[in-house]
Amino acid sequence: MTFILVLVLVVAFIVAPIIALKPRGKQSQLENMRLLARSKGVLYSLRRLPPLKTDTQQSDALAVYTLSPNEKISGVDEWILRRTQYAHDLNFFNVWDWANEHRPPESIQQFLLKRLFNLPASVVGISA
Repeated sequence: MTFILVLVLVVAFIVAPIIALKPRGKQSQLENMRLLARSKGVLYSLRRLPPLKTDTQQSDALAVYTLSPNEKISGVDEWILRRTQYAHDLNFFNVWDWANEHRPPESIQQFLLKRLFNLPASVVGISA
């Protein structure tokens, strides 16, 4: 009887951590979304966003999705637009502000102004 109880406990101690490592629910959905994105040529990585003028500490690492590798195209400056914690008149639009000194052409800015309010709250930055 004691042998069976010890055997059951040993098996439980071996199997339980393996079961706990299996992704569940939202983790599986995220993994499936990232695999689908990768199959379409979208790359995924974890990165820290550049700080805003008003940030007092560095941001946590966030999921970043890109269409191409991080190779700079010659002659094009990278602009970065980030969601802030609050709306302000000095921001580019509502809660969106520039994270660096570079700006896209006026036509791109107008394009962004028409679409920023449709982005889900989980989108915290856009760059090109």
